Amino acid sequence: MVPENSKCVVTIVARDDRTVWMRPVGALDIDADPVLAAAVTRLSELAPRAVVLDLAGVTFAGATLCHFLVRTRTTVPGAAILIRNASPQVQFVMTATGIDGLVVDGAKRLPRSAG
Repeated sequence: MVPENSKCVVTIVARDDRTVWMRPVGALDIDADPVLAAAVTRLSELAPRAVVLDLAGVTFAGATLCHFLVRTRTTVPGAAILIRNASPQVQFVMTATGIDGLVVDGAKRLPRSAG
């Protein structure tokens, strides 16, 4: 369920190898917080060994992205978190806030899609 005022949707694909691909699409602003919180709750149920965040569809990112990444890290502390397809704006937000230290840039380590 997507709140009326949210312009964000998150697709979650769980693979047999305990890798979970998450694809948020839209603006990651305060209105997206309930959608992102629900995605993190689902992530905790899946107990992945790796989380791939494909950010190609993110149209805006601010503090909500940082909060989402921190929640993801604390929810699955042992899992690798890899970022794919982050725009320059998203990269800037992650670098400027220091949140990039919680994740790995997966651009050179993973295939282009979840399969």
